[in-house]
Amino acid sequence: MTTHVTLEDALSNVDLLEELPLPDQQPCIEPPPSSIMYQANFDTNFEDRNAFVTGIARYIEQATVHSSMNEMLEEGHEYAVMLYTWRSCSRAIPQVKCNEQPNRVEIYEKTVEVLEPEVTKLMKFMYFQRKAIERFCSEVKRLCHAERRKDFVSEAYLLTLGKFINMFAVLDELKNMKCSVKNDHSAYKRSGTLPRSPLPGNICVDYYENKMYLTPSEKHMLLKVMGFGLYLMDGNVSNIYKLDAKKRINLSKIDKFFKQLQVVPLFGDMQIELARYIKTSAHYEENKSKWTCTQSSISPQYNICEQMVQIRDDHIRFISELARYSNSEVVTGSGLDSQKSDEEYRELFDLALRGLQLLSKWSAHVMEVYSWKLVHPTDKFCNKDCPGTAEEYERATRYNLVCIYTDSPRYF
Repeated sequence: MTTHVTLEDALSNVDLLEELPLPDQQPCIEPPPSSIMYQANFDTNFEDRNAFVTGIARYIEQATVHSSMNEMLEEGHEYAVMLYTWRSCSRAIPQVKCNEQPNRVEIYEKTVEVLEPEVTKLMKFMYFQRKAIERFCSEVKRLCHAERRKDFVSEAYLLTLGKFINMFAVLDELKNMKCSVKNDHSAYKRSGTLPRSPLPGNICVDYYENKMYLTPSEKHMLLKVMGFGLYLMDGNVSNIYKLDAKKRINLSKIDKFFKQLQVVPLFGDMQIELARYIKTSAHYEENKSKWTCTQSSISPQYNICEQMVQIRDDHIRFISELARYSNSEVVTGSGLDSQKSDEEYRELFDLALRGLQLLSKWSAHVMEVYSWKLVHPTDKFCNKDCPGTAEEYERATRYNLVCIYTDSPRYF
């Protein structure tokens, strides 16, 4: 009698064969294979520069300079975090009330013991500041050499110098804004001043005008370098208005940029008004009429309601184009393994870049609105819902924002 076996039973019987022990009486002398994990890292900071021994020596030298300058920028960021997170220790230390106090010597000793680590941090910061200024001055002098002017200078090198100026601006503002540093170290005066030297060019103006940036931090860095660069150049040796007359720089463009974007994030939740760099320059008073950004006015950049229409249009247009490409991929059946032409890859690259730029643009709008409102808090006269006893942070955030769905939205 023939027994009928279903397909499921046959497959289950085959699966049971895997559990069948088959001893071969042979010892296992092969060790288990060790796992290898590969992680690609494209941020090598020019570590592979020595491999290009057949290249031109000056390019290897420039890569070495880039590497060391990037390391100093990272160290400067660490000091910026230190200043930003600084909290006062001196307010918690008991003070000596009179010279006849019996335990005054002990209080002095304990005060020194508590503040010594904090003083050491500031001493290291002072040494770093001196080293960074010397390095920046040496790079500018090397760049301004007569023979160097005839040679090619990469934009990456000039942009790195711009990042140095941005680092100086951020550290200088953090040092001035943090009262806790002054309270803890009232006996220590700030050492080192920033150099007043010419800038390598108008690369930041060109980058900003042509939107050659991706993240909001890169956009705001370009603006801070413009403002702080003008402050550095305008002095006894150099006059920015004479440079503008000779068309070495374009102050009207910078004035237009600062008019459109008045306040930018500095570090963390701290902000800075770009017009401050202009107002504190040496020759501002006699040339005040040339600037419109220093006049008190509200820029439409900080009224996000006016930006919503454009944001929705850009979003719909990009999503439609992205959906059109996705649908064409499904219909044609092409996937990752399909070969595309250079033009098709270029279209994909431009589409992805445009999407990232839109996300960056929208994020920058939110950051700029928030920064402007922190600098311009409301009061009970501008907003009837704001009580007179409200804290400054409440006046800048809670009572400084209104619902955008009202009939007549207002922004204070």
